[in-house]
Amino acid sequence: MKKIIFCSLFPFKLIFPLFLLFISVGLAGQGKTPISRAEELPRRTYALTGKVSAVYQDDEQIRNMADYAYQVLSADLEQFDIQDKSTLAGYHSILMLAEFSKGLYPDVLKRLEALKQLEDKEEERATIGLTMSAVIRAIKTAGAGSGPAFESAFKREYAANLDAGNPDYMRRYAEQTRVGLSLLDPEKSLAGLDVQLQPFLDNGNGQVPESIAFSIMASRVGLDFRLGIKAPALEILDGWLAAHPQAEDQVKGDFWEERAAAPSGTGSEVVVAVWDTGVDPKPFGSQIWVNPNEIPGNQKDDDGNGFIDDVNGIAFDLDNKRSLGPLLEQRALTYPVADLQRWSKGAMDLQSGIRSAEGAAFQEKYMSLKPEEAVPFQEDLTWYGTFAHGTHVAGIVAAGNPSVRIMYARLSYDTKVTPRPYTDETQSNLVQMYQDAVAYFKTHGVRVVNMSWRYNADGYESVLNLYGIGKDEQERKAMARRWFEAEKSALAEAMRSAPEILFICGSGNENNDAGFAEYIPAGIDLPNLITIGAVDDKGMRTSFTTEGASVDFYANGFEVESFVPGGDRLKFSGTSMASPQVANLAARLLAINPQFSPREIVDMIRATATPDLENKGILLIHPRNAVQKALKMPEDGGR
Repeated sequence: MKKIIFCSLFPFKLIFPLFLLFISVGLAGQGKTPISRAEELPRRTYALTGKVSAVYQDDEQIRNMADYAYQVLSADLEQFDIQDKSTLAGYHSILMLAEFSKGLYPDVLKRLEALKQLEDKEEERATIGLTMSAVIRAIKTAGAGSGPAFESAFKREYAANLDAGNPDYMRRYAEQTRVGLSLLDPEKSLAGLDVQLQPFLDNGNGQVPESIAFSIMASRVGLDFRLGIKAPALEILDGWLAAHPQAEDQVKGDFWEERAAAPSGTGSEVVVAVWDTGVDPKPFGSQIWVNPNEIPGNQKDDDGNGFIDDVNGIAFDLDNKRSLGPLLEQRALTYPVADLQRWSKGAMDLQSGIRSAEGAAFQEKYMSLKPEEAVPFQEDLTWYGTFAHGTHVAGIVAAGNPSVRIMYARLSYDTKVTPRPYTDETQSNLVQMYQDAVAYFKTHGVRVVNMSWRYNADGYESVLNLYGIGKDEQERKAMARRWFEAEKSALAEAMRSAPEILFICGSGNENNDAGFAEYIPAGIDLPNLITIGAVDDKGMRTSFTTEGASVDFYANGFEVESFVPGGDRLKFSGTSMASPQVANLAARLLAINPQFSPREIVDMIRATATPDLENKGILLIHPRNAVQKALKMPEDGGR
């Protein structure tokens, strides 16, 4: 199975932070070549061989990489009008680190201002560069980047930056930053970098994608920067948090409480397919869909080709072929599932700036890991997050509506740091999988499908580069594009063949533009497909949500509680959690009147949605008003 990216935020960026160049919408550039899709950006390689660890520790090679990054990315910004803010932010972030490594401090401050101009989320903009600007002012005051005078000046400047900001913003920033600094460990960071990037060097025949060189350079410069201020920064952050506790009257109510539709009573049964990593049937009782062709022992031939029916849905293996079973297969794990569940919750708490017993347990475990244990730890956590994902999504779909019947359509997902390579055969199977899954939905009366995942051609290119498949960058790009276009066409055609089904997908979690990135399904335009972005429990856009013209509505995607396999409940964040909020609403409307068409459901959601609180032109769903509108509509939906 290709490396599909799920639209929920799992905590693993806390473990091995890489400064990869992500591509994002620019201001109009006179005389520049417009870049409206990520695919149009230049592909370049950088001469690199040997061991990642040796390159990482070689000061001369790091300087050469910084010089190269400064040269080519500056030239790109002069030549191209890049129409995606996230991509531009990636460019400026790499350039800022290159400039910092070269001692170009006035340029770094200008770069920080450019990053602020690209950010239109108030809280994110307010916290950009708080540490970097304090370091640069301290260097200017002390005349050096280390020593007692520098440390004293840095603490003074850093404290002033925190005091000058909105206390609510600064509190979240302080909590999250102190976690990142506390978990800072050079050996673990290098171990993670080795595992993730070494195959590119081994298989690159002396040339790697330039983003690999940028990652090594930025990781080294970023690590040196953070290690240099770790102790004084933690002292200031701890002191500021102690002096600014969150008072009880500062805790605001949940924005979504007054919008929530009342739990529904009986209504028409609505089959909702959760096209995801599988669903544990146990927590859902009578809300789980049961295959009418299933008989004890799974012996019923359903499709005429000798394949045995599954009990509660349809499943596919890593080769995208029909399989059986409601959940992702358990790989050989290093740690017990119960511990992985606890650590996953703890890592997500820390990432959200929440102090908890689980967060403390995660921090203690992470800091106790030996370098060689870091990758198995990450892979186990990645497996657990993937394993739990579909069940969590299903719980959101089913919440408060006993008329829902959850069907799973299980994808399989490679959770290793180094995923399996793709082949023409696996990609051909994937095209067939789309056709088979949607045909299964149509046969069994599915009315709503939730798809909390997305991917684009870049993922294929990356894996082709990882294994050195193809003679050069252009051949790999062409191969990736061929696979991607075939799959995009197959997925769009499959959904188009089911006009009676409403497909709902998450937009993504990269704070970018879904259209620019060419995500599917989020970037596909069909009348029976809608895309959902994420806002938080106050109705404000999350820092991570992917946006763009293809995003139709926004729903709560922050700290949403739902089931995980086994029946426990955890809070996850991401557009993965926002999309099933809308699937839940669509199922409520269909339970009221199964004659509603996808168009009528979307029209009701749009008619009752409200403008966002930031006046950015997005629409927030209002489940209570949508249900009330549906109850008042005539039996034929007004047709």
